[in-house]
Amino acid sequence: MFSRSLPGVIAIILGVLYWPFESFVHSWFFHEGTFYEQLFTTESNEFWMRSTISITFICFGIYVAKLLTHQASLIENMSVLTKALAQAGEAIIITSTQGDIEYVNQAFTATTGYQLSEVIGKKPSILQSGKQDQEFYKAMWTSIATKGAWKGKIWNKRKDGTVYPEQLHIQGVKNKHGVIVQYVGTFSDITEQILLEDQLRQSQKMEAIGTLAGGIAHDFNNILAYITGNLFLIKDGLQDHPEIQEKISHIEEEAFRAADMIKHLLTFARKNTTYFKPFNLNDLMQQTLNLAKATLPSKTTLKLNIESEPLIIMGDISQVEQVFLNILNNAQDAIENANSPQIIIKLSTQKVSDKLRSKHATITDDYYACMEITDNGCGIESDNIANVFDPFYTTKDIGKGTGLGLSMAIGAIQSHKGVIDVDSIPGLGTSFKIYLPLETNNKIELQKANTPLKKDNRESILIVDDEAEFLSTHSQLLSHLGYQVTTASNADDALNLFLNETNHFDLAMLDIVMPGKNGDELARALRSTSPALPIIFMTGYDSNHIPASISEITDSLLIFKPANISALNKSIQKILHKA
Repeated sequence: MFSRSLPGVIAIILGVLYWPFESFVHSWFFHEGTFYEQLFTTESNEFWMRSTISITFICFGIYVAKLLTHQASLIENMSVLTKALAQAGEAIIITSTQGDIEYVNQAFTATTGYQLSEVIGKKPSILQSGKQDQEFYKAMWTSIATKGAWKGKIWNKRKDGTVYPEQLHIQGVKNKHGVIVQYVGTFSDITEQILLEDQLRQSQKMEAIGTLAGGIAHDFNNILAYITGNLFLIKDGLQDHPEIQEKISHIEEEAFRAADMIKHLLTFARKNTTYFKPFNLNDLMQQTLNLAKATLPSKTTLKLNIESEPLIIMGDISQVEQVFLNILNNAQDAIENANSPQIIIKLSTQKVSDKLRSKHATITDDYYACMEITDNGCGIESDNIANVFDPFYTTKDIGKGTGLGLSMAIGAIQSHKGVIDVDSIPGLGTSFKIYLPLETNNKIELQKANTPLKKDNRESILIVDDEAEFLSTHSQLLSHLGYQVTTASNADDALNLFLNETNHFDLAMLDIVMPGKNGDELARALRSTSPALPIIFMTGYDSNHIPASISEITDSLLIFKPANISALNKSIQKILHKA
């Protein structure tokens, strides 16, 4: 800084030294008295001349010094601003009023892949992705021309061809006359922000669906329990009419499908309770395929490649089976108009690749069981792939899909600590890959999918439920299976019955949510008299309405309405005989 103001400093020094220098010259060269006489001269002309010249030099020096110091400060500030502009975190682009690029910073290069030399003199249109039409750009430039600025989200394309979203702000730069002479645009890649917003929206959708499903689950499930129970009784009483039994079986299946829809909604919102047990994925897929083959059109080619080595996973059989069926049904719909329809199903052990691990942060293991369902159908447009797991989203015709199949699938697989990958090429087909963590414990007891119905039961059961229809139907059902059944519609009546016949009951089946005392309160009252009494809790609500204290009650089971009669009987026998 001092070096830049040196001329001014020299002028000041000259101004200070001029008077002594002048005195020295007059005394030494012109012999006009001594140096001291000249230095302290009182001659007016000489005094005023020397004073004027000295002051002029000093003032000029001060002015030059200040001017040069200010100029140096401006240059320094300009250098700082230039570096700040170049090193700013947001990408910056400056253009002429004609739109020719004059400057871009390092962030621009990092974001777009273009070097400064590659874009100077070119138009910003080199970044256009094609996602915005001409009307969009027309509106943008109209705003810039009338308001001198524009701000919004835009999709642009990098040098390597990848498309990305950015938040762009264009502002006109005016000269001292208020005329725009340049445009400066600042933008940043908002890919991560878009992903976070999508996750938030998905979370909000899940919460909304969960609230809706949780609100109707209780009443809906109680109605279905009444319907399915009566259908079972009617069907069992028509042993000599197989054609009627078949029709009733179809109605029964549809009723349980309705119950499954509620479960799917709750699973999607992660509000449903699931009980995981180990099972062989190979067997489940094979059994499911044996049933599904009957629904495939005869012209469809089905290719199977299922690993022979047992793949044991920890999970819920019905959920995994439903996921598999949902995706298989989607594949079947996709190949409806294919010339040579084909579905390929694979099951294998897969080592997790770095690409898959980077795509799904929840993956922690090295090896996963991979179910792959591939079709050669219509495929999915790239714009639609991001939406396929949204609830109620479907591209199928009205009446052909609810839009819940894949939303349920993603919720179920995530609850199993797995992931789903989807790849599709429009016109060529789609491939879904479901990755589930393998169970490494080889000494596990496999879960059985089916249990034969036992009808020669003799135990005495107390059923307590405030829903009269449920109570009546299930009293008949259990009596039909041989049990001795006593019913009560509230906790107080149940407790009085129990106290009068303490040794009469082998099991109590209690609704969890009832007027007055809830099921857990009644259970404690019963246990105070009969500590070893087995208890089955029943509920039509979702898991959010289950008191935490239920888990503290030993020798108890929990079942959700409506329950399959065979599964219900199995649960009763299990707790009665501790099997």
